[in-house]
Amino acid sequence: MDRPRIRAKLDRLTLHQKQLLVGWLTTGGRDGLGISYDEAKKRILTEFGIKTSNSGLSGFYSRNRLINLVTPETIFDPQTHTLTIVIKLSR
Repeated sequence: MDRPRIRAKLDRLTLHQKQLLVGWLTTGGRDGLGISYDEAKKRILTEFGIKTSNSGLSGFYSRNRLINLVTPETIFDPQTHTLTIVIKLSR
């Protein structure tokens, strides 16, 4: 059986490229704020050689924003000397 074809160009990025792009969109601009879609399109073309649109970026961000919304929490119990790590994923 044939594998389904990935239609969205940005979904074909490597994991590292996806993480970079999400970072640019969320914290990569001035004062820790994200860059605009127009700035992101220029950077994607320069860095990855991919031409995209605002709707492509919007769709990518809505599908991949979970990457940036991971909240780790550590709990140390001195009685038992155990460390518990809880990773919370949220949308």
